Amino acid sequence: MNFFEYIDILDTPYQIYRENIQNSSFLVNSHWHYYVEMLYIIKGEIFIHINQQHYCLGPGNFVFIPARTLHRITAGNTLPCEYVVMKFDLNTIKISRAYLPRIREMIFFISDRQNYVVSSEEMKQTTILENIDRVEKESLAQRFGCELNIYSGLTSIILELVRLLEPALATDSVKPAATDTDFFSNILEYIDAHFNESLCVQELAKKSGISYSKFAQKFKQNFGRTCKEYIEYIQVTKAEEMLLYSDLDLSYIAQETGFSDLSHMIRTYKKFKQETPKQARLKNSVRS
Repeated sequence: MNFFEYIDILDTPYQIYRENIQNSSFLVNSHWHYYVEMLYIIKGEIFIHINQQHYCLGPGNFVFIPARTLHRITAGNTLPCEYVVMKFDLNTIKISRAYLPRIREMIFFISDRQNYVVSSEEMKQTTILENIDRVEKESLAQRFGCELNIYSGLTSIILELVRLLEPALATDSVKPAATDTDFFSNILEYIDAHFNESLCVQELAKKSGISYSKFAQKFKQNFGRTCKEYIEYIQVTKAEEMLLYSDLDLSYIAQETGFSDLSHMIRTYKKFKQETPKQARLKNSVRS
């Protein structure tokens, strides 16, 4: 059995970089996290282990790894290897609520099958590669407004994945059975739309039509954290974007993202990010 670690820290709302493998001892230990990860292989090979599935990915292959999915990467037989890594939190992507149900359906569909590998031939039918190139260049150049272009590119990649999955999503025979995650889909959308309000877990349970104790138990089982922690997590991701990409006052950001006061935001932010909002803003200004 592989030991694994839970990883849920990004220095910024996204990370985009290239990994270069020069020898066969390369290893990314089994781990999982609450953000999405996507890989695109440029040259060479990697072995990727996603839950119980094992794949050898070569040039032109792309893989989408949903949040909370255990995965491990080792060197393949063909070296050197180079691949693009894109990590980001879906909560930071500005997707209209009209499209969220379909996006969530795709994520649940992929999660049920533990992976989504796109072949080099499928890639040719999409603009995924162009958007990978776009977000990578923007991430490297760090020009004014780069985050807007990066978010746009990541959104376009998600859109292309949905379009690739459309035939399967439209076929009842291959759709996964309804799960607790499906059951909570509307609750997640409600939290995302009302994160800056005073959300009460008891009220959310009432909206879902089940008792508070059952709601709390099911939520923790499906999302690995309590509903209260999830709400705080959403508030922190929204606050992080405002911290890094605006010069708004910290007290104002706390108010706009649903925290009771600045002290509450500082405590919660540090719990999830292992640094204070002020430290995060200062670190980002040094990078810029």
